[in-house]
Amino acid sequence: MRFEQRIFRFLAGMLTCAAALPVVAQQMTISGRIDLALRQVDNGPDTTRLMQREGARSSKLSVQGSDDLGNGWKAGFVLESQLRADTGTSASTFWERQSIVRLWGPVGELRLGRDFALQNSIGGDFDALNGKGVGNVMNLATPFNFSNAATYTRVNNAVSYITPAWQGLHAQLQAAPSEGSSGHRHVAAGLFYRQPATEARLTWGRTTVDRVARVDPLSGASRKVAAKGHFDYGALGLSHDFGPVRLLGSVMYWRSAQEVSSGRHRTQRNLNLGAMVPVGPAGSLNVAWTAADRSGMGSDDQGARQLGLQYVHKLSRHTLLYGSVARLTQSALAAADTASDGARYNIDGTTVVGRRGGGFDLGVVHAF
Repeated sequence: MRFEQRIFRFLAGMLTCAAALPVVAQQMTISGRIDLALRQVDNGPDTTRLMQREGARSSKLSVQGSDDLGNGWKAGFVLESQLRADTGTSASTFWERQSIVRLWGPVGELRLGRDFALQNSIGGDFDALNGKGVGNVMNLATPFNFSNAATYTRVNNAVSYITPAWQGLHAQLQAAPSEGSSGHRHVAAGLFYRQPATEARLTWGRTTVDRVARVDPLSGASRKVAAKGHFDYGALGLSHDFGPVRLLGSVMYWRSAQEVSSGRHRTQRNLNLGAMVPVGPAGSLNVAWTAADRSGMGSDDQGARQLGLQYVHKLSRHTLLYGSVARLTQSALAAADTASDGARYNIDGTTVVGRRGGGFDLGVVHAF
């Protein structure tokens, strides 16, 4: 029996257990956050000045509701849209961040719908720059040209189960069917540990795909070729608050499906190390260093390094000011790949064309 089938059968049992419980009370909340920054980016040959969203936090509109079913059971939903406050628009998928229905109680939690990709949760959560802005870890952690997986950050039609917590430890399973589309069939698992000062997380995800990009080792150009098997994504995150400083970091690993013609894979390994130092009662000085290395199918010399520095100042419970600066260096072979979905690294979405790039953000965050 396939892993996904076992999950679906178990979760069907959870639904049966809760089906007859009466509704006692209903609650609904609307909340959100807007983050906008003035940014300057140097991508090698050009310097660009712009207003940019999400320099330190996610911009979102969230609608959540829940019912108290009694006997320790609750049901609810989460709808979250990505806000683009610089232009007043939303993402092409309106509830782009999350759209799930939930059922939770003594035996754990069941989620159905569009959800966060379990295996991708570590990058931002264990990055001193919160996975946002000019120096965030995801600048070096986006190997989209590895495959045609559609499950890198979000998973459509996801079924997730979260176990009850025990001594700060819980696990999560996630699965999604292909529904006839390549790059959508997906399974993932995660182990989570959390205490007041310490957090650790181990995740793994696998998506069935049929494409991978081969790199010309001389020119650096990548081209899509047929593949078979799975795109794998594993990660480990660790964090500990020592009082005067919080140290955190992550290791991430990707492996492509097999190229049909050669049977070979591409891989990438990322290391992120960071520190968050309190500055007075309302400030935090954050620093993060990230390294990326690739190998296989011509990509052996496509590495990159990045250093990011950020200061965040809390004006109130709802408002933050921040400034960030970063510098990125990539190998000549990575810089040579001019394909639109090729191997070049980026400064929060701005492709670095030359060997070096960087930028800074000055922004404000307001939550409501």
